[in-house]
Amino acid sequence: MRIGSVSNSLLMLIAGGTASLMLAAAPACAAPCAQTDLVEFEKMTWVEVKCEIAAGKTTALIYTGGVEERGPQNANGGHNLIAHATVEAIARKLGNAIFLPVLPYTPNDAEPIPGTIGITNELLAAMLERLTEQAFLNGFHESPKSSTHATELSRCSPVTRSINPPMMHSISTWRSTAIHPGSTVTYLTRRK
Repeated sequence: MRIGSVSNSLLMLIAGGTASLMLAAAPACAAPCAQTDLVEFEKMTWVEVKCEIAAGKTTALIYTGGVEERGPQNANGGHNLIAHATVEAIARKLGNAIFLPVLPYTPNDAEPIPGTIGITNELLAAMLERLTEQAFLNGFHESPKSSTHATELSRCSPVTRSINPPMMHSISTWRSTAIHPGSTVTYLTRRK
């Protein structure tokens, strides 16, 4: 009888602990979404991203910067700083967008003067393809891409054709000086 009593007590303890965990976790799941002005994906929690998408921020902005020698007066990562400030301003102006982390490397070759770190066109295209697919899987419906260099994304145009076709609704590319002088924007829309 003693063993049955211990087993019963242990079973009650386990059931009670499980119920306590469920009750403690329930408010976090059921909590209403707080109104925020967050637009920077990497500084948000998954709950905040989910709430913002539900509230209508269904555009994931992808922007590239770059690390290159920019003369003795400018920082090598200047394009990343410009890209971050620019894409944040775009997201805020649009009102329906969240920007993904700025890609710090773009197609470029190191030069005899130190300061340039680049990647290949193929690597950038593969990264943009993967990031677009991941953005759509996260629940975003649109994914414009832009760069501080006009030629970077134009060299990667195959990425727009290689993204999972059943996911895609439309693709368009245009040059925009409203975003940044010489910018190229590739705009992808997810099928609903």
